[in-house]
Amino acid sequence: MANSKRADGYIHLLGVNGHVIQRQLDGLSHDDTLLQPDMRGNCANWILGHINVSRSSLMERLGLEPVWGETAAAIYAHDTPPITDATCPHFPLEQLMADFTAAGEQIIARLETISDEELDADISETNILAGSVSFTIWHEAYHVGQFEYLRQLTGVDDKVI
Repeated sequence: MANSKRADGYIHLLGVNGHVIQRQLDGLSHDDTLLQPDMRGNCANWILGHINVSRSSLMERLGLEPVWGETAAAIYAHDTPPITDATCPHFPLEQLMADFTAAGEQIIARLETISDEELDADISETNILAGSVSFTIWHEAYHVGQFEYLRQLTGVDDKVI
């Protein structure tokens, strides 16, 4: 149990997000994750990389060394071009998942030791650390839902959750 009740909730939600992402990507190949939806959107590879960029930003705010830096962010940050095929810059699915897992483990370990005072600390003129953690988890959950459709795009006809 964390030092902060709020952190317990964050830890739970990060675990749920991680579990769903792993289930949605289970059995998909790297090439499957490059399939681009017909409507405006991004492939599963870009979304997972984008979540890794977001987790890396949160890691910095939590005082941790981020799993990703500027090179990865140049590919997966907000408003970067979609990954439309294997010729576009991107990372292999295995690396994306390994970095996603590593980031999650480090964030959760930090949240297990965080205090309410630390969560209430100002990180900008308009935001406290808890607000940043909450937003990151919400943002991640927004993208988690997209994996359901991207999984079905591969031709898999199943129900993960």
